[in-house]
Amino acid sequence: MRKIIILITILISSSYSFSQGIVFFDGSFDKAKELAKTQNKIIFIDCYTSWCGPCKWMAKNVFTDSVVGAFYNANFINYKLDMEKGEGKIAKKDYKINGYPTLLYINGDGEIEHRSLGGSDTAEFIKIGKKALDTNNNYGNLLRKYKSGNRNPEFLSEYALSCANLSIPYDINEYFKTQADTELFKEINLILIEWYIVNNNMREFKFLANNIEKFSQLYGKQRIENRVVTIITKSLWHLALQKDPIPLPKAINKIIEPFHFKDSVKIFYKVEMQYYITSKELNWQKYAIIANEYIKTIGIEQIDLSEIYQITNNISKNVSDSIYLKKGIEWCDYLTSKKFQIPEVTLVKARIYKKLGNNIKANEFAQFALTEEQKKTSPRIKEYQNFINELEKQTKKQ
Repeated sequence: MRKIIILITILISSSYSFSQGIVFFDGSFDKAKELAKTQNKIIFIDCYTSWCGPCKWMAKNVFTDSVVGAFYNANFINYKLDMEKGEGKIAKKDYKINGYPTLLYINGDGEIEHRSLGGSDTAEFIKIGKKALDTNNNYGNLLRKYKSGNRNPEFLSEYALSCANLSIPYDINEYFKTQADTELFKEINLILIEWYIVNNNMREFKFLANNIEKFSQLYGKQRIENRVVTIITKSLWHLALQKDPIPLPKAINKIIEPFHFKDSVKIFYKVEMQYYITSKELNWQKYAIIANEYIKTIGIEQIDLSEIYQITNNISKNVSDSIYLKKGIEWCDYLTSKKFQIPEVTLVKARIYKKLGNNIKANEFAQFALTEEQKKTSPRIKEYQNFINELEKQTKKQ
């Protein structure tokens, strides 16, 4: 009788393989694993919660797509688990699910083959599925090698990178213990530093900071400087939690002074800016004040154009003080004079004019930005059009 039920389930599942969207198996988790073994397929599990926005978005816009459905119905047993109910609670604990949506891929024995954290569009979702099917190169294969005792440094670097990409915890010290100081100059080690090193007391950060010029020559000044700034900023988060935290400027200097950075003033400002928009002390007004001081002190010509764009973009979205909004327009004009990302910069300018209450100027720049963006057949065209529509609605109400 049991075999007949499974056979009927297989036939029903097959009949829906080309229907619109993903067909999810409606049965217990154990039955899904049994079916996976029978069909020799991997199980895709949508690990969701009722309050997760990206989960709802994927359910509405991705899982219902016919191309996605054709691919997933043909290659996987598809299953849904609410991580806060029933079997979902057990799966959450067993598979260490800490963020949503988690796209989990397991075999019939319940072993992980692959996983991905966060929402994705149809193309990316199919790409993730193809990676899961590649049992020679997916995360599950790396995990099996790791559990079997493979500690070859080259393998460990691959495993560590896979864990990082999939938001899976890994003790990076295990790998870095195999690397001499001179080996830290290798790009794979820089990539792993970018992923894992979050404290200024760690050996890898000290080596990076002490050799900032050489790393900059090898991999670009902006990339290295930004990494140093990010690690220092994260270190400051921990200092801020102390019972009697020292003032921020003093705390920054305490960290950067031992390294005698050539651009210490620049690094100081960048750390201070990043701190105020990433820590618990979130303060966009302070960010704007420091950004203005930074550009004035360092000189706009000495700052990377992408960095200036990021500052103006942040101000256009998060600052209401007209003093700094007007500064943002000045910086946009500078970027435009350098022909830097004209559509994006022009839209930032439009947003600033809208905040300043000048909808005529805002519409003028938004229309120009849309025209320029349409030349590229960009996926961001909708964002530009939505801004214009919102602007028109607001203008009609006035």
